[in-house]
Amino acid sequence: MYSNLTPCQFVAYGFVIQYKEYYLENRDVILERGKKYHIENQDKINAYTKEWRRNNPQRVKELARSSAERNKHKLKGYLKSFFSRHPNKAIEYYRNRRARKLKSGGKIALDEWTSLCDSYGNRCLCCGRTDVKLTLDHVIPLKLGGIHSIENAQPLCQSCNSKKHVQTTDYRI
Repeated sequence: MYSNLTPCQFVAYGFVIQYKEYYLENRDVILERGKKYHIENQDKINAYTKEWRRNNPQRVKELARSSAERNKHKLKGYLKSFFSRHPNKAIEYYRNRRARKLKSGGKIALDEWTSLCDSYGNRCLCCGRTDVKLTLDHVIPLKLGGIHSIENAQPLCQSCNSKKHVQTTDYRI
């Protein structure tokens, strides 16, 4: 088994075997020492990590992509669980994602949307109903080059929003 190794490789290989044996015998001590080091040197470790990330942005992106790819199922499960507990956050996330994909720019936060609806008395600006769930309508639709921002948004019920389709009708006046 060791006959095809050079003396340097054999020494290194022998060292690896010795270290593995040592590690298995002293695993708890080694792990405890590592935890203690991290606790005592947290600031130093954070500063080093921050500096490394700043100096290696391309590598950070590669690592993030590969991690996301390896853990796709975990991320999907986490998002599903999070969005089931926070349905409004899911709506906000998917609206902003759609705008990013259409390259329309801008973001609308949940609190901005809520305050816009409150300012119009939580009613549909087209039909005036208050007993329906309001949907975000873009005065100038994203498909026609509108910006995904609160200045281009108006609250409409689903029915009125669907009727409006891609027209540039402003009911805020």
